[in-house]
Amino acid sequence: GRLAEATADARAAVALARQTGYVTGEHVALTELSLASVYAGDGADALEWARQVQRIDQARLPGWVARNGGAAMLYALIVNGPHEASPDLYAQAVARARDAGDLVALADCLYLTAVLALQTGRPADAREPLRETLQIAANAGKRLRVIDALDECGYLCALTGQYAEAVTLWSARDVHSRASGLADTPYEPVSYTHLTLP
Repeated sequence: GRLAEATADARAAVALARQTGYVTGEHVALTELSLASVYAGDGADALEWARQVQRIDQARLPGWVARNGGAAMLYALIVNGPHEASPDLYAQAVARARDAGDLVALADCLYLTAVLALQTGRPADAREPLRETLQIAANAGKRLRVIDALDECGYLCALTGQYAEAVTLWSARDVHSRASGLADTPYEPVSYTHLTLP
């Protein structure tokens, strides 16, 4: 949660990477700047950093680094406003991760695909990506992604009138959060308030 410190470190890393011509380091540091802006809720900055990431020649990067940068763009688009995000872009990111056999990136891209579907009023399109996200993240030991996916599953159930299931899922999320040492802070689903509950 020390975003100012993380941002300062990432800015220093970008400057050093550019000074030394270390393209992979620049890409990673810019990705972190975008993600720090995502965590701060600053969609415009997140998108600007992510666009700088995309301007780097992907052919000069290890595949997993390039895929991480692509996921940063997906996050940034969601935080900046789902109106700018194309479902096709998310589908392409899922396909790239699946083709590469990169389960970490696949879980991230599927999760973000589900979030976009929920934010744009397409709850039915969120079901399968969330199911697969949970399966991959649980098998890979990615507890934080499990927590995120449980949270979104709860919102999916609430949006479709399955209130008891939503409470059960959020309770499971809280158990995993406490086991991970995460703060038990309330979350306000601002992006879902435009959807009508049954």
